[in-house]
Amino acid sequence: MINLATSFKQKDTAHSAETLRRQRWYIAFREEQKRKEKLEAEAEDALSDFASAVILAQPEQIFEFNQKLDRYDEATVKALMENTEALERIEKQIQEQLKHAHVMEDGRKIFKSADGTWAVDQNGHKLDPQKDDLDLIPQTKVTAEDFLQTNDELKRLQKERQEILDYQEKLDHARDRADKDNFSQDELDTLEQELETSMPQAVQEQLPDYKPEPQQSITMDMPKMPTISKPDTAMNFEPGM
Repeated sequence: MINLATSFKQKDTAHSAETLRRQRWYIAFREEQKRKEKLEAEAEDALSDFASAVILAQPEQIFEFNQKLDRYDEATVKALMENTEALERIEKQIQEQLKHAHVMEDGRKIFKSADGTWAVDQNGHKLDPQKDDLDLIPQTKVTAEDFLQTNDELKRLQKERQEILDYQEKLDHARDRADKDNFSQDELDTLEQELETSMPQAVQEQLPDYKPEPQQSITMDMPKMPTISKPDTAMNFEPGM
């Protein structure tokens, strides 16, 4: 009988421990489930707040924006074509000028200034008189001034070309964003303003409605001459004089 009672007591203890373990597991499971539900609810609220705060661009606004991009893109292509033609002309001009340069022993091509006091090489670098005796360099048909002017124009056109290419990338980015479903009104306004303010001068000149800014004429205010009153030369004769 003692052994039987002990056996029942051990079974009851084991059953109670298993029940307690299951209760603890269930409580922990419910707590974890509540935590996940809370996080999901907070995420949904945050997404809802974001959606309500962001105003999507309307279809007609996107349509007008794409039309503007088409005009900008057409002007960019025209500007790039003109730049390419201008670059080809200036490069040919430089090659022609190089034919009339003085060739040094080390292969440098030199252009001497009109007054013969200084000279530059084919890269536009001014020669050091302490290293190169200018008296030994004959006067060139194309002067250093002429060559530098042509070389400066080449650099200007190269810079202009890079500006046009950079702007073309901005247009492509704006068009990609306009095709997205989450294209917002704020983003549209930002892109529109950026494209207008960053448009290179060469592209602006290709727009149909382009109007060059009027050049302000310089007027000199001449000093006003002081007004000199004429003396009263009339003589008053009184009767009896």
